[in-house]
Amino acid sequence: MITRQKRPETVTASDARQHFAELVNAVHRTRKPVIIEKSGIAVAALVSMDDLAELQQSSERRRRAFEPLETLSAKFAAIDPQDLDRESARAIRQVRAGRAGGTPRRPRSA
Repeated sequence: MITRQKRPETVTASDARQHFAELVNAVHRTRKPVIIEKSGIAVAALVSMDDLAELQQSSERRRRAFEPLETLSAKFAAIDPQDLDRESARAIRQVRAGRAGGTPRRPRSA
């Protein structure tokens, strides 16, 4: 798990260039990331290999979790969004009308 520190160290790109070896050693020892700024804007970060591996794993888990949604979304790509909204609203109204007429709700599966 990524170690949460109070605040990562922030250095300018110029300072990072001058003290690169020291920064790399510090990140390796402490796992505390270093934010690198140019003109006051954060442009890069120096992180430990453990933290990078965790970030990559997290990104892959997220990609896999959203894959079914991407697949489903692709099937509706050729449909006009307004038509899709209208049809979705119509289907919801039909389902709700059925429930009001005494049709029991299906229990949610856990």
